[in-house]
Amino acid sequence: MVASVSNDDRHLTISFGRGVEIETVYLAFQRFRANSSRWFLPRAEDHGSLAVSRSFLGTSISISATRLDGLRVLGALAGLLVSYGIAPHPIGPGLLQFLLHGKDVNALTSDFVREWYPQLHRTLRKWLDLNPSDDRLDEFQEHFASYHENEV
Repeated sequence: MVASVSNDDRHLTISFGRGVEIETVYLAFQRFRANSSRWFLPRAEDHGSLAVSRSFLGTSISISATRLDGLRVLGALAGLLVSYGIAPHPIGPGLLQFLLHGKDVNALTSDFVREWYPQLHRTLRKWLDLNPSDDRLDEFQEHFASYHENEV
C-alpha cells in the first residue's frame, strides 16, 4: 500500500505492506551480490554456491564469527526470497534442493540434475558410463578443475 502526504512544498510518499517487505529483503540480498566474489563461488550452468571452502578462505581452519554471522544473514535472506517465490541467484537450485530436503543428497535426482544442470548431467552420464579400467579422463579435467578445485 502506498500513501502520499503533502506538507507545504514537500511531497512525501510513504509505502508499507508486503511489497515493501519483499523489496527490503531483495535489496539486502543485493548487497551480498554486489560483493559476490566474497560470498559466492561460480558453479555449473551459471549458478553459484556459497564460498565456504578452506581453500577459498585461506589456510585457517576456523571461520571468523563475523563471516559466520554474514553467512547466517545471507542464508536467512535467501530463505526469505525463496518463500516469496524469488530465486536467490546466484545460489543454484541444486544447493536449494539439497538444503530444503534436510541436506539429503538423494534429493538431487537424475531428473532434477537433467532439468536444472543439463551440461553437468551429460558430464556425469559420461563419467558413470566409463569402464573402471578406462583411463580416458582428459575430457573431465576442466570440470574437476573448475568446480572441485581438483584434478583427475
